[in-house]
Amino acid sequence: MREITPLDLVDDTKETLASYLISKFNHSLKARKDAVDNHYRRWEENYLAKPKVATRTTPFYNASNFVPQLIRMSTDIMHARLMGLLFAPKPFMKPRFLTPDSVITRKHMDALARWFETVVFRGLDLFQAVDLTLHTTVKTGTCLLKAPYVRDPIWVGGALEGADEGKEIKRAGMKLYPVDYDDFWPYPVTAQTLKDVSILFHRVRLTREEVEYRKASRDYNWNAGACDALLMSPS
Repeated sequence: MREITPLDLVDDTKETLASYLISKFNHSLKARKDAVDNHYRRWEENYLAKPKVATRTTPFYNASNFVPQLIRMSTDIMHARLMGLLFAPKPFMKPRFLTPDSVITRKHMDALARWFETVVFRGLDLFQAVDLTLHTTVKTGTCLLKAPYVRDPIWVGGALEGADEGKEIKRAGMKLYPVDYDDFWPYPVTAQTLKDVSILFHRVRLTREEVEYRKASRDYNWNAGACDALLMSPS
């Protein structure tokens, strides 16, 4: 994968860029809050079968307000059917010849198909990523599936007595994970597809240890001051 070239910007240019992005983010935040956010919260509550009023005064005071979970049932059934349509057919991968006179044998193509499935289901964990994405989409109407190229550090300790204490292994590759609607803000909010979006603001949820690692690691090149401000944030 090509390395990301850091931008060598002067402080004035950085401040101008930050001010521009903050302005656009505020526009997107306000527009979406007025038009969608209230409905989105209600859609989540409908799935959980939460009534608008916890207790009722009719037919008597403090009466229970039971809501049947019909929306949850319909959502889960539709989600299961979509997963079945996608993953039930076997084989999942079936490469084909580009030309009828190819010298590649069917045996080689079957081996290639098995390799594809190993990469997709074990390397990318496609089933779990699509499962979460489809469930969120059916429940709330939208979900973003992100596929970044990431470098995950793994610490491997010594298993035997007298072995080395351990070492850090850096694993790099593509990773699939869904992004909930709460964690991204498109600008403009009226865009119908991601191709129509000028700016996509995405909230990354990290633990304190992950932020500290990115601050110290040269692989991420995160600003130390921004990391300190993030670590001091109460939320």
